[in-house]
Amino acid sequence: MSLAALIRDMAAVGAPAEAIALAVEAIERAQAQVDTTRAAAAERQRRKRARDRDTSRDSHATVTGHVTLEPSPSPPPLLSPQTPQTTPPPLPHPDTIRAHTRGPQIGWIVLAVIVEACRAQIAAQRPKPVAVKARWQRNMPPPPGVTDDQWAGFVAHRLAKRSPLTPRAYDLLTGKLARYATDLWPPGAIIDTIVERGWTSFEHTWLSKITDTDHAPRPRHDRSSGWTPRPGMEGVEPAYLDD
Repeated sequence: MSLAALIRDMAAVGAPAEAIALAVEAIERAQAQVDTTRAAAAERQRRKRARDRDTSRDSHATVTGHVTLEPSPSPPPLLSPQTPQTTPPPLPHPDTIRAHTRGPQIGWIVLAVIVEACRAQIAAQRPKPVAVKARWQRNMPPPPGVTDDQWAGFVAHRLAKRSPLTPRAYDLLTGKLARYATDLWPPGAIIDTIVERGWTSFEHTWLSKITDTDHAPRPRHDRSSGWTPRPGMEGVEPAYLDD
């Protein structure tokens, strides 16, 4: 990653100018440290090569001053000429390898830590998202007195009955709820009853029948038999009551 790309990324996540400046300074310090390490390693390598040349020159002068060199014998005619020995190139100094590998890695690691810290700080300063209410189909929100859960269940019930709620049906239903809702039958209870009984809408007479069935007073009589005479037969008792 280049320095320019890093600055663009930090600006994209909303990092302040001070944080970007700190990141650039950290990169420059890391790069300066890498350059210093490389220069020192190159200087050590140059000195080592100079010492090796001096040692090789002194050794050659000592050998030529005391020993008479004889010409090397020529190879036999049937044999291939000898391959001259070549000296392999010197291996790079370990310090040079570390300077070229470890230095940039340390710099980018430090930089990554700074970037993550900036992102965490920015995320902490951002306002938390506010929960948005569900957008109802075709702008048909729950009627007054009906909770979101009750209305969602009713809409799903209509879809399951293959009778999706249309704008006209919505207007009719909300009108009925406003007209026939009472303390005994609030709008939410009506919607729950529609879903429970498998209806797609309701009529006020249906609610009256449910109310009459659930709350109808039971006839009470003085006799344990519970027999009630028919109209015009109040003074006549059945024969089995005389026993």
